[in-house]
Amino acid sequence: MVMRVTMCVVMVRMRIVVVCVGGHKGFLDSVKPIRQAEVTIESTSFLDSLMKIGELAQVAQCTVETVRYYEKEGLLPAPARTAGNFRVYGPEHAERLRFIRNCRALDMSHEEIHSLLRLADKPAEGCGAINAVFDQHIAHVDERIRELTQLKQQLAGLRERCVSEQASDACGILQGLAAMEVESRPERHTHLG
Repeated sequence: MVMRVTMCVVMVRMRIVVVCVGGHKGFLDSVKPIRQAEVTIESTSFLDSLMKIGELAQVAQCTVETVRYYEKEGLLPAPARTAGNFRVYGPEHAERLRFIRNCRALDMSHEEIHSLLRLADKPAEGCGAINAVFDQHIAHVDERIRELTQLKQQLAGLRERCVSEQASDACGILQGLAAMEVESRPERHTHLG
């Protein structure tokens, strides 16, 4: 006799809580959710949605090292492991990794990303704290723009010292660099370190 196996996943707030394999449709009748509104049951090819670390990296367009680094930093939750000790990732890992990479593309620090992830994990709370994280990040960006504008002015001033091709020992840029008085390096106002 061939037994048909049905894979079902019980999900609570987008987190996989129970994975059960049963031989017949009535198997899930014994699963009683505490609050019906928060629990949904989906029949899915759950195993097809699981990924090894290389597959997750490919989906997220990053390297395996990046995935491991974000796990180590606590930005990406630790994955389940197979009996062979392989990491196994689900769609929630891909979504979270996409979120992290989008934040990094906006030059956000890991501390800011941690804050946003903690806030995102509390969907019922207001978004005032999220706005505060963004306002602070915008202030960091403004300060960095000011610093880069000053740097550009310094570089342009040096570039103006050499207007034509000449011997290196007569180069105005090299002379300007040699004569320049460098004050103690001003503290960079960046949150990235």
